[in-house]
Amino acid sequence: MCTWVVEICLIVFCTTSLIGAAAHPRTAGTTDVLTDMWYNVWGSLDGKMALGRAHGAVVSWRGRLIIVGGCRDQACQQQLSVVDIVDPSGQIETRHLELPIQLGRGNDTSTKKTHTPMELAGPTSAVRVDHFNGKKSSSIFIVGACTYFYPNRERGAKFLLSRERLSGIWELSDGLTEVSSHYSIRTPMDAKEGYDDGNTTWDTLKLRSNATCVSREQLLFIVGGVDVNTGSAVSGVDVFDTMSRRFFSDVFNLTTIKRNPLVVLDNTFMYVTAGDAQYTVRRMEALTPQFRECVRVEEWNNTENETDYIGTVRYWCPFMRVQIVRLGNRRLNELTSGGEDNEGFPLSVYFTGTLPNNTEFAFRSSTDRYLFVFNGKLCAIMNTTYANCLDVEEYFLRANRSDRGRLPAVGWMPLFYARSSSPPDASTFFASPIPTGMFGVALMFFNIGGFVNGSASTHLFYLTGDIFVPGVLNVSSVQKVNATLDFALHPPCSGVVRLSSNPICTDNVAGTRDVAVSERSGVGTRAVFHPVEEAANVYICFANTAVGLPCDTRHCHASKMDSFFYTPITISPFSIRREIRPPPSDEPDNFFYLLLILGCCTATVAAMMAVVFGTFRSSVESSPTPELMDFLLPKGELEKGDNCFMHYGQCEQEGHLAGIVKMRKRKNMVGVNEVAFPNVKHTVHRADCKTEMDMVVRNTTRDSRYEVVRRIGEGAFSSVYLVKKKHSRQYFALKYLICRDNKERLDALRECETIHSLQGHPNI
Repeated sequence: MCTWVVEICLIVFCTTSLIGAAAHPRTAGTTDVLTDMWYNVWGSLDGKMALGRAHGAVVSWRGRLIIVGGCRDQACQQQLSVVDIVDPSGQIETRHLELPIQLGRGNDTSTKKTHTPMELAGPTSAVRVDHFNGKKSSSIFIVGACTYFYPNRERGAKFLLSRERLSGIWELSDGLTEVSSHYSIRTPMDAKEGYDDGNTTWDTLKLRSNATCVSREQLLFIVGGVDVNTGSAVSGVDVFDTMSRRFFSDVFNLTTIKRNPLVVLDNTFMYVTAGDAQYTVRRMEALTPQFRECVRVEEWNNTENETDYIGTVRYWCPFMRVQIVRLGNRRLNELTSGGEDNEGFPLSVYFTGTLPNNTEFAFRSSTDRYLFVFNGKLCAIMNTTYANCLDVEEYFLRANRSDRGRLPAVGWMPLFYARSSSPPDASTFFASPIPTGMFGVALMFFNIGGFVNGSASTHLFYLTGDIFVPGVLNVSSVQKVNATLDFALHPPCSGVVRLSSNPICTDNVAGTRDVAVSERSGVGTRAVFHPVEEAANVYICFANTAVGLPCDTRHCHASKMDSFFYTPITISPFSIRREIRPPPSDEPDNFFYLLLILGCCTATVAAMMAVVFGTFRSSVESSPTPELMDFLLPKGELEKGDNCFMHYGQCEQEGHLAGIVKMRKRKNMVGVNEVAFPNVKHTVHRADCKTEMDMVVRNTTRDSRYEVVRRIGEGAFSSVYLVKKKHSRQYFALKYLICRDNKERLDALRECETIHSLQGHPNI
């Protein structure tokens, strides 16, 4: 009896740049920042927010976009206390929730407390925290210090509520409907009031606002911002350990103090750039052209040392320098450099430095710019029309070469130019990796909310990116301890692969080590691991090559130490568990009862086989060598509908698809890695069958040559062909796709994901 295996291969030819980026991954010493630019178009998603807004915080969590807070008007006078859970594909209706945080704690003598829903705005006021080594599932935290604060409006009674908001850190429950835990920074003013409700953890620290929050493992970083009492910029970086519930103040300082900076972390660096730096200048100097992009510092509630500012003016000015901070795990025998208050902080600062300036940051923008890292590159989205990248990996590779003086400088290069039919103002950007099958892992960009002609928008837009890393297919959600894990990388590429407990790839998990991989002819690229321990959350990470990075000799044995820039290539983690066997049963042996059941099952199966065989035989009497796939499309219909190049409905009306069994998509698909995709209408791209069959054979890989048997059905974009591999004679269903624009490319990627999610089905 033959075993049938049906494999759907999607050969996607979208653009020359896409194919080039996927088929020729970068090797060490070269750069692949794209130079062949074209205008991409932002496509509209079916999913929408329940309430239009701008300046909201966006987090990707469990395959959905979590949008917290925001502003209803352009002056941000009406802030929101809501959470929208949006499915980008539009297949699940948007959930609209109230933020479960109440302000208004009263005082120690009050018998009645008034509660006010906490309103907030700020692109990093909500942060996803992936806890270290899977000790706890990922959580959403609301951080008051990273919300917007307007001193001229939030006075008097409002300031009491604002102070409570700015001092708090809230962890939300899995359903986002309750507060799981609350930590509050106790300020000197709180100490005077003597308030203590017995349920809140307090520390005595300064309050800040307009900071930027990011996370690494279980640590939550609060970077930059403004001292609420003085209006001065804050240079220190505070860290909250979400597991131990300890707060570490001023762990290290920024070289330039700023508010609302852009911050992002990878396994090697913290990158800090953009935002507004504060300058104090004489009033006459403030009239010079160099301050035309600056804005004057607003009045604050309690400005200290006002006499020091007579004859001077304080300004917030755009900042374009990129500061990097290298963080590493602290050794047990290391002493902390932050004093007794920071004893026990798990990280050390190995190195601080700068990267080339991004001149685009020299201009003010009403849009919440966005900073991200991917495949060794640091990228920034400026607005709906432009984004650029700095190849950090290439920058340090060239810096270590002896002939670096003769090499061109590595600078910021364009990533994309884009157009939008109605570009929103003050929208929020977000980037998320998506698996694309044999093309690896790419980025998808989201443009959320904003204002269109002064009105708050509920729309979400998407744009597919053009940076790729290799990916892996068909990763089971549970793996076994002591079993060999063998992952094939697509497309084949040389590099280093790691199993890590978090999506920043900071550690090795399950007793494994980094594995170097290389592309071998006829074998491809395979990474083999032998886990010896259990792990709750495991991410697969990829890096191109080792890079010598500068390091402080107090923490390193040499002035430079090799490191890697890792990128996660699985979106959702899998787990590694020991094999669990059911305990032996003490029940009596019901042999005759089981024999009776077995006999009934055998009789039922025999009857069903007789019916099926009779139906099959009557259907194939005219064919001397019948094949099961013959009945998907009769041979006489092979050449019908060759000129069909339109939507399905049009094809059906004109009779082009007569006799073709179409493969319709399921409404609620189970996508691998919990990635949701836009619901885009399918268009049938039909060339003549001879051309399609030629393209199917011509574009298969060297090790997967097929010969086409016949056309067996009609799917999205094109026909599906029955083919068999030349070397194994195994049958497959194969399709050739042509994408004309971003929407169709995205739909093809979604079809890949649907197919990958069905790999465990017994009939595939």
